[in-house]
Amino acid sequence: MQIISPVHEATIAPFIGRCVEAVLIDGTCLVGRLVGISDGNVILEIGGGPAVISSKNVNKKKQLMNELKKAKTSAFVPYYNPAAAAAAAATIIAIALALLALLFVI
Repeated sequence: MQIISPVHEATIAPFIGRCVEAVLIDGTCLVGRLVGISDGNVILEIGGGPAVISSKNVNKKKQLMNELKKAKTSAFVPYYNPAAAAAAAATIIAIALALLALLFVI
């Protein structure tokens, strides 16, 4: 596969008639034969019928990116119990010492 960037008539012209995969902004993949480009719209033939992919709606793309930048996130901080951690560490050390003693018995 070869990435075509930026997408305009001059860069797409050599690929007309070939099978291509177009990845949209939302992650949707379209596979079809590239028929052409007109007025900023890429035209693919998918399953025998033409499908138009528009690249003109730049404002919607910018709006989506702004919304993603404004998104709020929160993280879950689990409760940390130091007594339980110490008990777990003591148990691991006890098991390790018991296995070491077992080596000398054998």
